[in-house]
Amino acid sequence: MRRAQEVAVRPGRQKSRSVSLPAPIGGLNGRDALSNMAATDAIVLENFFPDATFVRRRKGNSTFATFTGDCQTAVDYAGLTSTKLFVCVKNGSDFRIIEATAGGAISTAVVGGSGPAIQALTSTIFDSVNIGTTGGQFLLMCNGTNPMLEYDGTTWSAGAITGVTGGTSAIKTMALFQNRLFMLAKDTFDVWYLAVGTKAGAATRLNMGSLFELGGSLSALVTLSLDSASQTADHIGFVSTQGEIVVYKGDVADAASWTRVAVVRLGRPIMYGQRTWAKIGGEAVITTVDGVMPLSQSIVKNTRDTSISLSDKIRGTYDFAINTYGTAYNTIGFAVIFHPFGRKLLFNVYAGVTSYPREQPAYQLVMNTETKAWCKFTNWNAICWLVTGDLLYYGMDGKLVQADTGNRDQEEATVNDRFIVAYAKQAFNYFGSRGTIKHFKALRFNEMMFPGYLTDIYQGINVDFQDFVPTDFLNQSTLSSGGVDYDTIISEWIGTTGAGYCAAPYLALLPANNGLTFAWASTDIIFETGGVL
Repeated sequence: MRRAQEVAVRPGRQKSRSVSLPAPIGGLNGRDALSNMAATDAIVLENFFPDATFVRRRKGNSTFATFTGDCQTAVDYAGLTSTKLFVCVKNGSDFRIIEATAGGAISTAVVGGSGPAIQALTSTIFDSVNIGTTGGQFLLMCNGTNPMLEYDGTTWSAGAITGVTGGTSAIKTMALFQNRLFMLAKDTFDVWYLAVGTKAGAATRLNMGSLFELGGSLSALVTLSLDSASQTADHIGFVSTQGEIVVYKGDVADAASWTRVAVVRLGRPIMYGQRTWAKIGGEAVITTVDGVMPLSQSIVKNTRDTSISLSDKIRGTYDFAINTYGTAYNTIGFAVIFHPFGRKLLFNVYAGVTSYPREQPAYQLVMNTETKAWCKFTNWNAICWLVTGDLLYYGMDGKLVQADTGNRDQEEATVNDRFIVAYAKQAFNYFGSRGTIKHFKALRFNEMMFPGYLTDIYQGINVDFQDFVPTDFLNQSTLSSGGVDYDTIISEWIGTTGAGYCAAPYLALLPANNGLTFAWASTDIIFETGGVL
């Protein structure tokens, strides 16, 4: 076996080098070769969230409401003085909407099931909007199968929209634009809209079939704001199942102002309706087979340029999710949602397993909306998502769960206070010399722990593209076993072994009584340099 050439060292000459690396705040890289990643990228970043200056373990969750069946949609009614939550639950052949505002164990249907005879339900995959009129605040819901529903904060009733071909059962998704309610009829190119400031009455038809060269049907309505030379104007995009998007501005009832702005071709959308897109500020991002595409940039580029995708850096990870679980159009469980308070864009990947015991039925690819860095969350077994106020919820098998809260995962059918296991493997680093062997001696992770309890922290390195979880356990004997009641900075050297051209720091937080907040700022590594082989 060839060995590294020893370096002759004169007495008193420093033999070892110390290098400090920032934590992988650049986030997950699922695109580049292992040998060509930036120093701040990560090969593995599971249940760690990349902030601007450090990487921290994600927050936990807490069960809010329980019921029997799969929560396929969660919606909120945002009134003038109150907010109410509802879950839309499928349990075998039973479909019902249940109020979940108070949380706890719930079962009584407000629509569907054997409850109030407003109407029977045969689907609980809904889209919804909150709309205000002179008559008050209303929640409208549609699913393309059953007649539309409306709720005024007290009473549920059938929607009062008329004139739609096939009735309101044909309405699949909705959006508000220019103070009008726009609706799409499923499996058509028909757009229906109401008079300004209304939620009922006769709808007007606008057929857009002649504008779409690739065929298919309409899939989603998206709204966004675009800057012009002198102002920012609101726009609406009509998305087809083939990925064509026709963008308009102005008032649909005023021929002089209703103007086509752009026709864009992207990959096909992953989902139908509101689950396939999210609004971040004035931008609309659409989940397609090309990636998470920002519509405004796609309009400017006027080409199918996947390099502008927000998910370009995790291209391989994203493609694997789509090719493995998202090949069937309108796959239940896939969704994208923006959580402003958490600075997170979450893309939910759903494998379709809906009963315990389960092995990762869902996971999330998560982007920091400030830094655009990505990571992966696991053990949030979501089918659908909801943001209401500053709170993030997901619906799953038997539960409505508040996410991104606390320091433990308390949603688990068989384990109470489930521990948040987290892994972070930084990019391999040649430390300025690709052709030179290094003998790695020691490393220390500079970390911060905030009030909570202890965790099992394992630290180490992988050398020359190895892939194994470290087994070096960080000694926490200096910390109180009863819990940390003060901010603690951990910066302990641990011995390590390994020789190679490059190394990747690896950090694992494994099960313990670990209800704490953990942040990783940087890593120091000591190594000796050998010769060139």
